[in-house]
Amino acid sequence: MKKSTLLALVVFAVLAVIAFSTLGGRPERGVSRLDLTGVAADSIDAVVLGDDDDAIRIEKSEGEWRVDGKRADARAVDRMIESLVSARSGDLATRKAERFAELEVDEENGARVRLVSGDRTVADVTVGGSATNGSYVRSDDEVFSVRGLYRAVFARDRAAWIEKKLFFDDVADVERVRVEAGVETPFAIEKQGDVWQLAEPASLPPGQRFDASAAERFASALATARAQEVLDEAADSPDFEAAQRVVFRVAGDDGERTLEIGEVVDGSAKVRSSARGHLLSLREATVDSLVKSLADLRDWSIVSFDPKQATRLEVVSEGASYSVAKSDDRWQVTEASDELPEDFALDSTAVNRRLIAISRLTAVAEAEAPIDTAADPQARIAVTGEDGSVAEVAFFGDVDWDGKPTFAAVGNVDERVYLVTESNGERVLQGVESLARAESAPGGLGQIDPAALQNLPPEVRESLMKQMAEERQRQELMQKVMEAEAQK
Repeated sequence: MKKSTLLALVVFAVLAVIAFSTLGGRPERGVSRLDLTGVAADSIDAVVLGDDDDAIRIEKSEGEWRVDGKRADARAVDRMIESLVSARSGDLATRKAERFAELEVDEENGARVRLVSGDRTVADVTVGGSATNGSYVRSDDEVFSVRGLYRAVFARDRAAWIEKKLFFDDVADVERVRVEAGVETPFAIEKQGDVWQLAEPASLPPGQRFDASAAERFASALATARAQEVLDEAADSPDFEAAQRVVFRVAGDDGERTLEIGEVVDGSAKVRSSARGHLLSLREATVDSLVKSLADLRDWSIVSFDPKQATRLEVVSEGASYSVAKSDDRWQVTEASDELPEDFALDSTAVNRRLIAISRLTAVAEAEAPIDTAADPQARIAVTGEDGSVAEVAFFGDVDWDGKPTFAAVGNVDERVYLVTESNGERVLQGVESLARAESAPGGLGQIDPAALQNLPPEVRESLMKQMAEERQRQELMQKVMEAEAQK
């Protein structure tokens, strides 16, 4: 027998001994498997997580899952049950108790889960450490490798199982919102078709415009808001005082949902939802999205045009001026106050993005001090459309607003003078050099000439060629994403 063959047999024998030792004995064919697929998910009345001393018990009551009397996150509970009742293992991993800690299926490390149907426990397993595409799972004194089952699904603290939603309606069904208290002027908004509008347009101050998008965001925030915590206080607690009251209605239901919001204290506020039996707490940021006045729904846009219909862009400023025009769906520089480099290449996608930024230019306030708009502006932007119409924005100098530098600006939506933040103004007034086509970074894969790789070892050349192909694909994908964004 050849020496190499003998060595291979010895190695095989050693591996066989190790495998036998690891399993703690020979697997029993057709017996040592974990299969919970016979348990019906809809038959489960309770789930018990953890050991008896500090177990979390999730029970179904009147069709709803509850934890400690509070509504549970039904989707999370259902997903957990479904993942368990679909579990089916491969071969037995071990029966050796001394290996339980190593595989993290012991009492200290594992996540024990029991499914209860009526007065009978139909499954009792401990989910442990990671195995191939899943976890090790112990049932009685046997440990199995189970695909698709993960400890993180079960090892959550008690609060994580409690439902945090304020309401349970589909945001698409919300059709009317009324702010009743906590604002200077109560108001209502309603959806007509797919567009939100004021229920009483006359309630908007003269000269102001209503922002349908802001109203839609307000209604969406109301329907989808989640609490920071579900408190132990009952919803009818006499200690709760509301600072604002919001009412909304959904399609197909004559009843109304109400939300009462208390004052923000130390970064959070108590709230009462008509859909919940306990008071809840909201983070201050969430409260800000739900506490709206009529002024918050004002349209602050200052210019109106369709970026996709633009054929010419002109920017005139003290720093630098330029104009670009579209020809055959490509943008070209027609004039520039500064001499451009010989290798300058205009990026049409960058021009489209700039047009989108200009169309979305918004103000933060109206100018309170008089501004001489009859004088020549310090800077100007003009966008010409396919029909020859011109949308202009004129900038008339710096104004201090609430301690922040802003530009006074007049657009084409009305004749009011608005204040635009300095950063937003500078962004749309950048020179033509900001629209140059970006080149690959020096030394990047895109700069490598494939011919220069011919003298490299085959495995190195193959690796670099593969990386270059991936880099080209990435750049092409980014270009398509930018072009798609520009066309929105």
